[in-house]
Amino acid sequence: DAFKRNAEANGTEILGALAVPPGTTDFQPFLTQVMAKKPDYATFIVNGMMLINCMKQAYAMGMKDKMKFVTFHVNIEEVNGCGPEVIQDVMMVTDYFWNIQTDKNKAFVEKYLQKFGSSKRPSQRHFVHYTSVKMWADVVKKVGTVDPNVVAKGLLGFKADYGEGELQIRTTGDHTTVKPVVVARG
Repeated sequence: DAFKRNAEANGTEILGALAVPPGTTDFQPFLTQVMAKKPDYATFIVNGMMLINCMKQAYAMGMKDKMKFVTFHVNIEEVNGCGPEVIQDVMMVTDYFWNIQTDKNKAFVEKYLQKFGSSKRPSQRHFVHYTSVKMWADVVKKVGTVDPNVVAKGLLGFKADYGEGELQIRTTGDHTTVKPVVVARG
């Protein structure tokens, strides 16, 4: 709903929305409906193997010749799973990508590659786990205890930069993280 509201508020006409059941492997019925609408852009908000299957099937159906693709929360494993021809020119919005050009991220990637080898780049999941542990440790230092209730309160308003720009935990008590996102083209 938030995506739709924001898109429409910024002048985008939404031609339709489809709910795809979890675990879907055959996207042809859904993709056929998308093609029938003749959109300029198709936005796919699915992850993991669902995204890989959806993108490969859309590519096989020739959809990339008819519209541009946008997808959210993409991970390096999904990019690799789609393959270069399928992912080429797809606009991707994600929380992290290994080649962010900051000194802190370069240091994280270097440590990762030293530990796990150079054949695989760190993913969003690796970075989120790394960041979460660093954030917890920094808050524990700040509050002086590992008591979960005290640490939770110490997170409110917490700010840090672990390699992708400043993140901040909102002070509203819901512990939502406000942070930069990466927009990339495959």
